[in-house]
Amino acid sequence: MENKTEGLTPLQEQKYYALLPTYGHEQAKAIAANLTNKGKHSYAPFIDKYGIVSRAKNDDLIYFDEIYNTFEIGKAVTPGEIITGISDARLNLELDPHTTKLKSRCETDFFLLFVVKEIIAETLDINGKTKKVVTAYIPMAKVKPEEV
Repeated sequence: MENKTEGLTPLQEQKYYALLPTYGHEQAKAIAANLTNKGKHSYAPFIDKYGIVSRAKNDDLIYFDEIYNTFEIGKAVTPGEIITGISDARLNLELDPHTTKLKSRCETDFFLLFVVKEIIAETLDINGKTKKVVTAYIPMAKVKPEEV
């Protein structure tokens, strides 16, 4: 018998089984495997995002689909590419562009729709301390359920 949860930790398995009815095997496994244990990319914020996406109405759904068509699952994107992609999606739909806090607002739109894996680089600051910096994000799964 095939082990559908192979490679998942016990905590990830619990999330997988909770997500399975909504997402199906592949998407539930990708989501469970890439949620962090705490922070903005963890399970509780993900459930909040699912609620927003699942209750979205026509105009928001069109915007979400435009963003989904802009970014590719599994392909790393930099913060600059996120800004460009979100700005392009808004332009294509004749929506007002984000005009302030561009990085923050574009990333908020992006993170609402994707479960991401962070690519982190370590840098030294002027005091000689090591600092972790996110250099890119890999969208690993959509928050919007595929056809189950």
